[in-house]
Amino acid sequence: MIFLSLSAVSATETDDASCNLTATDEDATSGVSNSIINSYFGNNHSESSVYSEGNYSPAGDTVEVVPPILKIKKTANVTVVGNNTLVEFTIIVNNTSIVDATDVGVKDGLPSVFEFVNATEGYDTLWNEWIINCIPAGESVTFTIIGRSSEIFNYTNYAYALCNEIDTYVVDTFKGQIVPTNLTIVKSAGSNVTVGENVTFTITITNNGPINVTDVSITDALDSTFRFDGASTSVPCIVFENELVWNIGDIASMASKTITFNVTTIAVGNFTNEATVTCRENSTGKSDRTDVTVNPGASLVRGENVTVTYGDDIIIDYNSTNATGITYAIFDDKNNLIFGDTVGPNGSIAVDWLAAGKYTVNWTSVVDGNHTLSTATSTITVNPAPSTVQAEDISVNVGDSIVVHVTSENATEITYEIIDGDGNVVDDGAIRPGEDIVPPSLPAGKYVVNLTALTDSNHTSSANTSTIEIADGKEQNATSQAEDSKPPVGSALTLHETANPILALLMALALLGIRTKRKK
Repeated sequence: MIFLSLSAVSATETDDASCNLTATDEDATSGVSNSIINSYFGNNHSESSVYSEGNYSPAGDTVEVVPPILKIKKTANVTVVGNNTLVEFTIIVNNTSIVDATDVGVKDGLPSVFEFVNATEGYDTLWNEWIINCIPAGESVTFTIIGRSSEIFNYTNYAYALCNEIDTYVVDTFKGQIVPTNLTIVKSAGSNVTVGENVTFTITITNNGPINVTDVSITDALDSTFRFDGASTSVPCIVFENELVWNIGDIASMASKTITFNVTTIAVGNFTNEATVTCRENSTGKSDRTDVTVNPGASLVRGENVTVTYGDDIIIDYNSTNATGITYAIFDDKNNLIFGDTVGPNGSIAVDWLAAGKYTVNWTSVVDGNHTLSTATSTITVNPAPSTVQAEDISVNVGDSIVVHVTSENATEITYEIIDGDGNVVDDGAIRPGEDIVPPSLPAGKYVVNLTALTDSNHTSSANTSTIEIADGKEQNATSQAEDSKPPVGSALTLHETANPILALLMALALLGIRTKRKK
């Protein structure tokens, strides 16, 4: 029996040489392929003109016309996908018949949940099909079509094949799922901090399946009251003004990724910070937020304790932290306000004058709304300045005027006592600075003058002593005259040569004494 395809008849009539036009002997062992020319016999016809290698042989065989047998198989590179994912579908059309299939049409219209991206060359996007001239017997043709998922759905994709020799489609389907991603994002931070402190934010992304996710991106819009510390982030990020973006790539199903970064708080208030995660499969994304309460920071002020002597310059150094200025007030020991002012946050103040005593300085920081007031105290101790008093030592004769010159410093009055050699006060009194002590006439002797400088409350009193020596004027004159009456050395002094009558008397008495001794 000889099998003849319908395409052989068509080819004979149309002279289409795209496929080999063959009739196959039922006896497979003969291995002879006979060219079919001229006529079409149809099923069970018993006559034909058959040429075998140019030799004519009457046909005694029965000729049976058979159709091609097409089989179609549709697959995809992935069954379960997320949204916005490329899926490649493969269609294999196999001609399992012993005859060729011509004018083959392969139809694949993607489900509506896919957007067309690309296909094997020859795909007609209007009719959603490929048309090929022939699939030879025993051969197959492979087609691919790529679509992008666009909607969450359980879909069925159909593929059809038809050829010129048959009028019934062969069909295969592929069933797949477009599923939602199940990403979770958790953002946390210290919830109660002080302005100026660092806050560490932690963002954890978990892919809870059922699919891997790709092109994962995290966006965090920081509040303007947070200053980002770029060096602190555990994963490099892109900064757009106050928006932070991390592109962290893919996350496998049931895996997680964590990011940490630090900010510095610069203002007081209650703030909500939100982070959003997106991926290729879910561009809408999910968000999480964390609340941070930023409390006012403490300010600090400190003033130096100062000790000076009355009359010295008074300079007080002070400093502060987190203050915009400082107010100070100086009080005396009776809590009377002496002076006060507002100054800059750091520096020193000069106090023109303060009486001797102890003073308290109250300091208060001036702050903005992000810091709390602080106070401190310091002390100023003004010690009294010393005074001095002194008088010169003098020597006079009895009857001479006695004037004691006194000098002093920082004294308001000077008191004195003049004491004789027996410890008796022979004179006392008070003088003003710049005055001299003029005692009454005093007998010969040595006297001590005790001086005391009296002062105001800003100075300390002082004391000193001096001496007065008063010589007897007669003894001094006699001694002087005796010295003057001595004859020159080597000369004889006679009584009549002595002009001084007292001296002559003394000499006469001396001579008399000498003579008396000799008579005895």
